Amino acid sequence: MGIHYDRKALSGHNAHLSKGACIVPDASLQEPEARILQAARALLLHYGFDKTTLSNIADEAGVARSTLYKHWKRKDDIFRAVLAAESRIYIADVARRIQDDPQGGTFTSVFRHLFLALRDNDFLYALYTNENLILGKYLALLDLKSMYTRRMDLMSHFLTMMQQVGTVRQDVDVQTVGFVMSSIQYGMYRMNELMGGEYPISMDKSMDIVTEMIERYLEPETPGDLDAGKAIMMSFMDNVLSIVDEIESSDALSAD
Repeated sequence: MGIHYDRKALSGHNAHLSKGACIVPDASLQEPEARILQAARALLLHYGFDKTTLSNIADEAGVARSTLYKHWKRKDDIFRAVLAAESRIYIADVARRIQDDPQGGTFTSVFRHLFLALRDNDFLYALYTNENLILGKYLALLDLKSMYTRRMDLMSHFLTMMQQVGTVRQDVDVQTVGFVMSSIQYGMYRMNELMGGEYPISMDKSMDIVTEMIERYLEPETPGDLDAGKAIMMSFMDNVLSIVDEIESSDALSAD
């Protein structure tokens, strides 16, 4: 459906989710679809897919169950709509950060912005670091191998394009670099959660070290065309948006 909503009113795990409570939407978001998505987002983040029901979502949104069923027949459909909305928020945030960054056309800056924007999106961050809680039995339906293979293919293509405009060294193996970058990103997110705050390392300081390593290894001594690098990144984001639209409209997966 392509619904967009303002998630600032939600506070993730701190959201008040008492029985019968209703998230009050922003004045510009009075349509039932947006209120339903806001409620579903908070419930999924707090309880996860398995423990969230359509009735819970209707109650939290303050709408009749018949109103909810008019827009979404299954919990799976609402989940995909929330995921799509959050992904669009994330992509817009990354695009803004890159456009505002004078060095946004370098792979180093792109990697930093992709990482930090995901960290700052509490729903996607929770999905990335605690997928068993958020997804529950829905996780078993996903073809993770195909998803990650597609992601790696996109990364390799992106790096190849960055090579063509001179912002990535010509002599690096883009497939290997893409694998290493994805592994570093995933590892940093997961380690932070696994340590449970017991190892007081700043994520920003960690990213400073990683980006310096990337810059020294990947970037040529003579800077390439940074404007072209930004344009490539915007095109890359468009491709990701197309995947988001595809996931939202897909009816192939059902946990029912």
